[in-house]
Amino acid sequence: MSNIGDLIQSRAEKNGMSLRALCIKANLRYPTIHRALSEGRDLPFRSVEALAKALSVPLATFAGDRAIVRVAGELGMDTNAEQSLKEADVRAIENGLLVSTDMVLDWLEREKGVLRNYAFLQNKIDLFLPAKVGDKAIIAAEIGAQSLAAIFFDLKETSEYANKFQQLSKEVRLQTVANHVAVQTSNQYRVEPVEIRAKLNGVKIQGRYRRIMAPVTRPDGTKLTLVFARLSQAFQPSVNVETRPDYNP
Repeated sequence: MSNIGDLIQSRAEKNGMSLRALCIKANLRYPTIHRALSEGRDLPFRSVEALAKALSVPLATFAGDRAIVRVAGELGMDTNAEQSLKEADVRAIENGLLVSTDMVLDWLEREKGVLRNYAFLQNKIDLFLPAKVGDKAIIAAEIGAQSLAAIFFDLKETSEYANKFQQLSKEVRLQTVANHVAVQTSNQYRVEPVEIRAKLNGVKIQGRYRRIMAPVTRPDGTKLTLVFARLSQAFQPSVNVETRPDYNP
């Protein structure tokens, strides 16, 4: 069981409850929670919030060795678990936070695709101008400092993305543009596992990651395409070089 699983189990026992009883009290499906914790997978923010509320403990209780969320106490905010992400302006701990795809999907649904209340993932997503049929490249509006693109391409500024993108193979570039066009055309987000084999600076990289692509808007109505990628299998270079996660937006 994961660290958070051990913490939840321990808290439940202290309250005289089994995990099943806790899930019932939190109005969550026991098989789903049990499976996720047993496999060491991340829980959606709303599930963690519901469990904290059922146990009458603050969200920070489940920080453990690997923090999940921290309520911005330095802003004078209450750490009461009943406060939602939207109401409490919850911050993530930037170093070591593992943002899951479920957390991103929960946020997209909650905010209806509008870029607001997203401090917890802002530096882990990339935003692009909408791509159109016939485009040869995608244009980055913002590259998150801790996104896979920033890590793999070693980007310090968003403006550096265009040059790095052109170093990818023509096949990868065209497929990337097609994916961006499809998201905007359908006006629906896509969640999919991606397996990639690419070459950058003469180095062959291969691996798998889970990707979310979604049409989003700024509060002023500006349309963008959001990309969030989460590594699902270590990327292995074919030569002995520093390993970095590959990225195909």
